[in-house]
Amino acid sequence: MFVKKKGVLTKYTGNDREVTIPYGITSIGNDAFWSCSSLESVTIPDSVTAIGNSAFEECTSLISVTIPDSVTNIGYSAFKKCPSLKTIQVTKDGKIHTYNLERELDNEYWQEIKELLNTSSEQDDSIQQRLTALEIIVTALQKQVADLQEQLTACKKRIPPKKITTFYPLSREELLEIAER
Repeated sequence: MFVKKKGVLTKYTGNDREVTIPYGITSIGNDAFWSCSSLESVTIPDSVTAIGNSAFEECTSLISVTIPDSVTNIGYSAFKKCPSLKTIQVTKDGKIHTYNLERELDNEYWQEIKELLNTSSEQDDSIQQRLTALEIIVTALQKQVADLQEQLTACKKRIPPKKITTFYPLSREELLEIAER
């Protein structure tokens, strides 16, 4: 199920819905879970320090991810095109922070994410983490827009077509003129 090379998880070949990455893995390689459509939940152990580029890209059923504070680098597009992603749990300073991507994103919530992402000691890592966070946020916003469009469509179907409520009497000449057209 797990293809490993020198502590790096290079590929996941299973089709489980819930996956706990084994302790001892130090890094999740680029594209390791790419397009794993059955994956709904993944728990990453605190032995992992890095998540590679596109590691979980196109995991269309992925709903939740648990990331320990040992992870100091999250690669580009790590969670890109994960439209079902609803929660991310991040461990920081021994506390678990759960971010619900479906809830309304208020200023306090954005501030928490911003503070969490500003903790990186190296500039490149910090930028990479911000990009990943923005991708996750964009995915959440796209889902919210899709939900709103769906609700709007449903509302439109319930509104009856405009009905004629006022009649204006026409003269015989006006009726004949209309009939000739």
